[in-house]
Amino acid sequence: MIFFVHTLCRRNAFEIPRPIEGSTKLETLWSVIPLLIRFEHVRVGREGLLCRVSAPKNAMEIYVVGKQWMWKFQHTTGQREINELHVPSARRSN
Repeated sequence: MIFFVHTLCRRNAFEIPRPIEGSTKLETLWSVIPLLIRFEHVRVGREGLLCRVSAPKNAMEIYVVGKQWMWKFQHTTGQREINELHVPSARRSN
C-alpha cells in the first residue's frame, strides 16, 4: 500500500493519461462465449425438468388440496385421505 501511495504521489497531478485501446473482437468473444454456455445450461436443464415433470402414460391420478396445516387427497375411485397418501405398490397396466 505504501508503494502504491508513493508511486501515485510522485506522478504529476496535471499529467493527461494515454487513452487505452481495446480489442472489440476480444471483448465480443469473452461476452458471447459465456452467453452461449449459459444458453446450453438452460437448454439442458429445461430438458431434464420437462422429462421429470411429465407423468408416465399409466400414472394414477390423485387430486390434492393443500391447506395451511393439512393435505387432502382424493383418488379417482372416490377414496379420500387426510395427511397420508397410500399408493398401491404394484399396479397392472391395462
